[in-house]
Amino acid sequence: MAQKPTVRELRERAGLQIRELAIASGVSEASINRMERKGSPVGVVLVNKILRVINDRLGTDYEAHEVDVMLLQ
Repeated sequence: MAQKPTVRELRERAGLQIRELAIASGVSEASINRMERKGSPVGVVLVNKILRVINDRLGTDYEAHEVDVMLLQ
């Protein structure tokens, strides 16, 4: 099975800085940092909000469960 991409990998591939992604998605920079560090779980809704912006830039269709991020249960 292929390794899931991280939020950071996808963000960088999309050419976005954390601040740009935060503004475009309406998700705080702190939440994006948590997603990238995988230090604490984050909600699926937040992950999907940033993925909408990233997917739009990359022409992809990632969903929260397809990304290496710690999700709330």
